[in-house]
Parts: sequence; C-alpha cells; structure tokens
Amino acid sequence: MKRLLFVVLVIAAAAAPAYAHRDGVTFGGGVGVGTIDCDGADCSSVIPAGGLILHLGGMVAPDAAILADAWGMLRRDDSATFSQGMLMGAVRFWPIQRLWLGGGIGIARAEWSYDTGNVLYVSRTAWVPAAMLNLGVELVSNRDFSLDLELRGGTGFYSQDDVRVRNLLIGVGVNFF
Repeated sequence: MKRLLFVVLVIAAAAAPAYAHRDGVTFGGGVGVGTIDCDGADCSSVIPAGGLILHLGGMVAPDAAILADAWGMLRRDDSATFSQGMLMGAVRFWPIQRLWLGGGIGIARAEWSYDTGNVLYVSRTAWVPAAMLNLGVELVSNRDFSLDLELRGGTGFYSQDDVRVRNLLIGVGVNFF
C-alpha cells in the first residue's frame, strides 16, 4: 500500500504541468480515513478512524506557505469513542510542481469516552507537545485552487504512563490560494 501510494504520487507529480505562481492567503480543508495507534500502560491498539483537516495561512514565496493547521481523528463505536486532535504551526513547500511536503509542531489532546447507557465515563489528556509530517500531490491545480491527495502522520508526546498516541491519515482536500 505504501509503495503504491508513493508510485502514484511520483508519477502524478512528474506528469503534471507547471502550476501558476501563487501568493497571498491560503486556506482549505479535507477529509480522510486512517488509524489511531495507541500504546502504553493502559493502551495497546490500532483502530480505524475518520479524520478532518482545516488550515489557514499565507504564501511566503510562490512555492512555500506558513499555516495554522488543525486536524483530528475520531473512532466511534456503539458505546465508545476515541479521538486525538492537533493544533499546529506548519510549513508547506513544493519541491516540484504539484508535489508538496509539510510538517509542523504544536499541541495535541486525546480523549476516550464510554457510555454504559446509565453512566458516561470520559478521560481526557492535558494538551501536550505534538509534531506532524505530511505530503501531498495536487490532482487538479491552477493558480487559485487545488484538489489534493494527502498522506499525514502525527503524534502527541504524552508523559503520563509513557502513553503514545499517533494519527495516520490518507485523505483528499481542497485548497484555495
């Protein structure tokens, strides 16, 4: 799966015509699927989850942007919910037309809840430092708009009980420039 995604991204980026130079404000969002991976003293699982991405920022060069990035993953079953959300200061740059790389640092918070029908149990972490990396290919692109295929991963650095929670998402998104 990872190799196939990489091959598709490289071929699409190499075959794509050049995009117009961009400037000014950029914003967008996306949806995706992936996993929330939790390991530590009371947690050891990889569960499928859905995700949502939002970002707002500015182009600082025709091929570079600085962004405020918010994203999260959520898994809801009949009576249990597990989620991790992240708020990041991020950068994105285009080393070649239509292929972009990004990353950021910020904060994350995880939450677990269980509803017995009579009692709702909720456990939330404190906001902790976090980091993410992402890459994408613009499937459709012009000076003002792009439709992207994106792969992103991120983790919160929780100190309690050496718990580690990681998000991994593949999704589609739209960007406006």
